[in-house]
Amino acid sequence: MRAPLGYLNVRARDDQGREYRTVEIDEERAPFIRRAFDQYATGDYSVVDLLADATARGLTTIPTPQRPSGPVGRSTFFKILRNPYYIGLVPYKGANHPGSHEPLIDLATWQRVQSILDTAKQARARKRIHDHYLKGSLFCGACGSRLQLDLPTNKQGIQYAYYSCSGRRTRKTKCTRRAIPVAVAEQLVADCYARISINEAQYVGLAKKVEQAFDERFASRSDELAELAANRRRLEDESDKLLAAHFADAIDLTTLKRHQDRIRAGLADIDRHIENEHDQDQGPRRQIDKALRLLIDCQRLYKTTDAHGKRMANQTFTTGIDINEDEEATLRLAEPFAATTDENTHVRGSTTSEIVDAMERCGNRRPRVERLVSAWNQGVRGDADPAGEADDPLIGASAEPKKRPRTRLTDEEVGAMRTARTQGVSVVVLARRFGVHRGTVWAKTRPA
Repeated sequence: MRAPLGYLNVRARDDQGREYRTVEIDEERAPFIRRAFDQYATGDYSVVDLLADATARGLTTIPTPQRPSGPVGRSTFFKILRNPYYIGLVPYKGANHPGSHEPLIDLATWQRVQSILDTAKQARARKRIHDHYLKGSLFCGACGSRLQLDLPTNKQGIQYAYYSCSGRRTRKTKCTRRAIPVAVAEQLVADCYARISINEAQYVGLAKKVEQAFDERFASRSDELAELAANRRRLEDESDKLLAAHFADAIDLTTLKRHQDRIRAGLADIDRHIENEHDQDQGPRRQIDKALRLLIDCQRLYKTTDAHGKRMANQTFTTGIDINEDEEATLRLAEPFAATTDENTHVRGSTTSEIVDAMERCGNRRPRVERLVSAWNQGVRGDADPAGEADDPLIGASAEPKKRPRTRLTDEEVGAMRTARTQGVSVVVLARRFGVHRGTVWAKTRPA
């Protein structure tokens, strides 16, 4: 097949002078590919930005007899970041096979890029200009519309970040939901994780109940497994008897081979059934254990991870986050977390077998659990302060303007400020967050 961008199809000759075809690194274009993967792995660039940068630096396609060299298309660039060929694998007929070519990208960078692409796709937020880790996850608690990120600028040129109801902006609903400052939304979501966080003792208790539920489910299939084992022993005994009959010249070699082929096919089918039963039991056991471990002190982990880790956590734990007009956030927990926790971190339902059923329903979410476990285990955590202030370029620019403090606040900002004060946020933090003097915060939030 034709080698992807960064490689060249070449013809070479061996020691005997015979011609063969192989693939070599394109020294002209390979640096562009490496740079694109390295930059995207930081999480600070969009695919469109990287393509524009690579094109400006001189990246072009390989010329062919039918088509001259030209700029790389956007869809082609997306395929480059998804192509496992760059880590030494050759995709063929739906499977990846080890190749003999030299990899351009290391495995860690590749996995990081795939994780960022997956989370960006899930959040419907590929364009990272004015990006934020809550984009795509927040919904209006009044009408159910998605909350979109807005960046209004005042007369002094200071930009502020808000989440507003898309249903109200587009007038598709009759929603009257006011805009909410991004910093307030961040704090509300972070506080939600305290309600699903569990300690080690709770984890041990939940894990014990889950194991018991899986054991009960596995025991209910014991009759089927026993029947499979009995059939296996019967076929093995039949094979031994046939072999003994052949050695005694009771049956010829052709008959022996015919029966052995039948027995071999039967044994393989039984082994597949037994292995499938084992995978259906052990796979969900491991996944639910990983899911429970993610809940241990997840509030602290959420606050200390970086923006990419927060985005991944929101997409792993939830199917969406609702914020109502009373400035209350609610996590719509995804399976299997919805089956294992509630606000009191107790197992919901009358039987823990519901957890087993939930685990079987959430097969499409298991890769997200794996990616979040890997991200937190590899220390994707940033240097966010303990108070939960986001280390985000957008919010940092909007919450702490370099200009002189302002004194005029909108009604939405005053309401958000009062809500934050009732939640224990200090006057100093609010003054810095809204770009006003501490006295203004005190005057706006003190009891009437």
